[in-house]
Amino acid sequence: SSETYMSELGALPGVAEATSTTEEPKPMYHRDPSDWDRPAVPVTKAYKNEAFLSSSHARHLRILCEYEETMQRLRANGIRATIMFFGSARSKDRAQYDDALAKSRKAVAEAPDGSSEQALARGTLERLQKSEWMCEYMEKIRQLAQRVTEWSIKTKYSLANQVSGVSRATTARLIEEGRKSPAGGRKSAYLPHSTDDAYPRPADAPGIYVCTGGGPGFMEAANR
Repeated sequence: SSETYMSELGALPGVAEATSTTEEPKPMYHRDPSDWDRPAVPVTKAYKNEAFLSSSHARHLRILCEYEETMQRLRANGIRATIMFFGSARSKDRAQYDDALAKSRKAVAEAPDGSSEQALARGTLERLQKSEWMCEYMEKIRQLAQRVTEWSIKTKYSLANQVSGVSRATTARLIEEGRKSPAGGRKSAYLPHSTDDAYPRPADAPGIYVCTGGGPGFMEAANR
């Protein structure tokens, strides 16, 4: 009967206290019958459970957060599209290379003949000399990043002509094609992200930004 059920339920740990009328109500917890003889454990929402979010089981969620949170920060700064520059972090421009070469040769000359220090210095010098071919690309990358930025500002890819890095003309065409599709529209229509217009941005801002890994070498050249 319901009376018997409520009597048995009231005898469970954590429930009698929660149903008592003489004390402050306490939360009731979902519990498996096999755990009835154990102390009650509060139920925590998964998105508030730091132990779970920091565990290996939630690694994919943390990765997804890195993408989404980064995108929101970019959008808050008016950045809708990027061109990524990645490359060797060991590359040097001509001035950096000549300076490093002089220091390496000096280290070899000052090390005792036949010593391990000299062998190490020679190895460093050899590796440096093998990277000389990258010097000319440092300047080429700098020029390319500059040309991309200027092109983005001066052409139809400027921010005033874009929705999420896609030209407004292309967007309009895709939406019109979507309306005419047998499926009744939207299948092939480009839909802007919900935050496209959430932040104010200057109309003359570039639509495409140079983005790098932030390290030295080729990435430093693009940042220049």
